[in-house]
Amino acid sequence: MRIILIIILTVFAIEAGAQNKTRILFVLDASNSMQERLEEERKIDLAKGLLEEIIDSVKTFKNVELGLRVYGHLSSPMDNDCKDSRLEVPFSKTNYTDLFRTLSNLRPKGNTPLTYSLTSAANDFPKDSLSKNYVVLITDGDESCEGNPCEAERALRKAGVVLKTFVIGLGIKKQEGVNFDCFDTFYDALTPKAFSAILKNIIRIVLSQSTFQLDLLNEQFIPNQTDVLYSLSSKRNRYDYYHSILQNGIKDTLVVDPNFKYDLTVHTSPPLKRDTISIQKNRHHIEAVMAPTGKIKVAFKNKNENISYQIYDKNNQIVLFNKMGQSRMLLSGNYNLVIGTLPIIRQKNISIQTNQTKEIFIPDNGKLIVQKAFPVTAVLLQTENGESRKVIDLQEEKTTQTLSIQPGKYTILYRLHINKQMLKTKEIAIEIKSGISTTVELN
Repeated sequence: MRIILIIILTVFAIEAGAQNKTRILFVLDASNSMQERLEEERKIDLAKGLLEEIIDSVKTFKNVELGLRVYGHLSSPMDNDCKDSRLEVPFSKTNYTDLFRTLSNLRPKGNTPLTYSLTSAANDFPKDSLSKNYVVLITDGDESCEGNPCEAERALRKAGVVLKTFVIGLGIKKQEGVNFDCFDTFYDALTPKAFSAILKNIIRIVLSQSTFQLDLLNEQFIPNQTDVLYSLSSKRNRYDYYHSILQNGIKDTLVVDPNFKYDLTVHTSPPLKRDTISIQKNRHHIEAVMAPTGKIKVAFKNKNENISYQIYDKNNQIVLFNKMGQSRMLLSGNYNLVIGTLPIIRQKNISIQTNQTKEIFIPDNGKLIVQKAFPVTAVLLQTENGESRKVIDLQEEKTTQTLSIQPGKYTILYRLHINKQMLKTKEIAIEIKSGISTTVELN
């Protein structure tokens, strides 16, 4: 049997300021399987010794608090207790004696409700939206309750937690043991010495992270705009994410490299840009961008067709291309609308209001069926207020042509190819009605 020791560092990346607390919750497996040895030392003793060393080094940090949850230590394996998990030492700046005493008294005993413990860890943190919260899960990887860490990860996200995970295995391959494919970082440590170095490096990363948060503001400077793709890029790194506001109102937070300047693009319509953003080391950076948004929906009154529309800004630059019947997000403001019907529909000064949907409905098309016994030169004109303007040139070939046309009064001017005289031009007046087919013969 191969010996497995896996450590998962789950990052609860939450809104944080430079002087706000960092909380690290250690979740320790004390199940019966942790009595197995890694080289000359039991896995539980190796984990306890390393944790005591980490606790001793971290307690000097002013804004760092530690907590300890243990599982598999209350019931025997025969009980098959899949809720054998308890917060043994709550968070406090003065709990180091309790941490050392609890670790010293732990004895491996029961089953391994790994997934249940990971899910329960979300409730162990104080209700403080300004802290950076981390979970370090130490386990031998043997889930005994048919749980799945990936399901726990999804549950944490649903509860409003942003995860970043580090998986450390001792002498294992990624496909062995528990399936951690849903986590994005894996280390394979072959010895206790390597395990110690990796764990210490993870703690160093936790205590020295720089984070980035994007606030999208409405007209009242309230950061409640969301569900917009944004890109944060430097010479080395690029991050592309949909902006999210979690269930508890906290915004998504990125862990970033502070050694570079970043360019920000918020992919609204039209896009918003910020250049050369500096992010300080070990600080939480909040970038606030005015981005009040509403939505527009352009559709036929009843029956939809495969027709597109375009939105232009005040500089006549296209900012949106979309299909009829679909809602799309726009920055609040005034725009011009062009709908690709026959004839083309143009509307100016369409006002998009924040958090509202502007709905524009146009009449359903009718059908114009043009039958030609001979090749012709023909054009369809729209007649309106005594004036005519060209809608479309008709096909010249001897064929039947079907067009979807907006309701209204039209004129077809045509001349058979066999007749070359100007005076042979003919005219047919027609009226198109929504949902009705009109047939015209050119002969």
